[in-house]
Amino acid sequence: MKKLKIPKYIREWMVLTAYYSYKAAELNRKVAEWLERHGVDVDALSDGSGCGFNITDELCERIERESANVDVSET
Repeated sequence: MKKLKIPKYIREWMVLTAYYSYKAAELNRKVAEWLERHGVDVDALSDGSGCGFNITDELCERIERESANVDVSET
């Protein structure tokens, strides 16, 4: 059986994948912290699909609608 050699570009993609996964998790944490500081129950908003990019506008509209009677700062 021929020995497999991983090409350099695949190794670079693997490094980028790890980096972007880390950055995505970091941004997700920052968004969750901001929402929680403003009284939003983040766990109640999640549907568990992990597809937040598909529902961002809908989620923001829901948060704004539910907090219409609450003073939310621009922090």
